[in-house]
Amino acid sequence: RDTVKLYAIEKAVTHQSNMPKDITIIGTEFYQQTLVDKQVDVIFCNPPYSEFTAWMLRIVRECCAGDVYLVVPERWRDSKEVRDALKTRAVTPKIIGQFDFENADRQARAKVEVLWLSFNRSRKDAFDSMLEEILPELEVFTREPAAETEDAASRTDLREGNSNLVEVL
Repeated sequence: RDTVKLYAIEKAVTHQSNMPKDITIIGTEFYQQTLVDKQVDVIFCNPPYSEFTAWMLRIVRECCAGDVYLVVPERWRDSKEVRDALKTRAVTPKIIGQFDFENADRQARAKVEVLWLSFNRSRKDAFDSMLEEILPELEVFTREPAAETEDAASRTDLREGNSNLVEVL
C-alpha cells in the first residue's frame, strides 16, 4: 500500500495543534512559501475571503499539483486576473459545490463555491508559466546544443583569447 504524505501551510496555532500527527507543517505564512517547487497530487485551500484573489492567483500560477480544490467566494468569477491565470494554465474550473454561512455557528454573508481545478501535467506546467510571466522576452532556443568537440574548441579559443565570452556563450 502506498503511503500518503500530507503537508500543510497553517498559521493558526489552534489548527496546528488539532491537526492529525501525520500532517507535516511546511510553513506558517502562505506568502513566504514557494509553491512551484512542491510536487504534490492535491491541494486543498480555504483562503481568507478578504484575500482570496491573491491566494487563487498564487496557487493557479505556481502550483505543481494534479488537482486543486478551492473554497472561495462566488465573486471569484468577477476577477479578470483570475480568469487570465486560469486561461494561461489551460484550466477550466468546475464548480462542485455552493454554500453559504447564513445559518452557520459563525454566521457570514459570504456565498462560496468549491472549485475543482484539474491540471493536466502534460500541459504547460507552473514553472514554464512562471518563467514566461517573469521573463516574457525569453526566447526558446531551437538550435541543438553544440557537439562536445565544438565546446572544447570554444574553451580553447577563450583560453587563447581568440574569442570573447559573450560570443562563446
